[in-house]
Amino acid sequence: MNIAGSQEITIELDSVTVWRMISDVTRTSEWSPDVIHSVWLDPGPTVGARFESSNRMPIVRRWGSLSTVTAADPGRRFAFAVGSNPDDPNTTWTWDLEPTSEGTTVRLSYEMRHEPPIVLLYYQLTKRSERVRESVAATLRRLKAVAEGPTPDLGLAPPDA
Repeated sequence: MNIAGSQEITIELDSVTVWRMISDVTRTSEWSPDVIHSVWLDPGPTVGARFESSNRMPIVRRWGSLSTVTAADPGRRFAFAVGSNPDDPNTTWTWDLEPTSEGTTVRLSYEMRHEPPIVLLYYQLTKRSERVRESVAATLRRLKAVAEGPTPDLGLAPPDA
């Protein structure tokens, strides 16, 4: 079972500011319906930095994940690998940003590469493929709402801070 896809949305904000928002993983719960909270284990957002997340899902309710940043190109790309081995991750998540005349086109891509058989059975029972598509769409809509909100907290610290 390979679960992969991507979706995009246009946000009326410059790409560097959007990148600063999405690369601050401590804010992910503001837009992702699956993330409860995330915390940096290493200084981030830089390639190789690790973070832990607490996530929600049907039946198991909560589970933890370890992720490693694999791309950190301000204004262009932020990506991370989920699992203990970033060279052979369970899942990859990639945010690609493209500046446009309207602001920024944000594309969120994912690929669930390999999971133990019991997890694959769980994914089938909970219709994970459908749920992740819905979650990605909701994440993009919520990110847009926060970014374009009347008084958004844009996380304007410099990207190398």
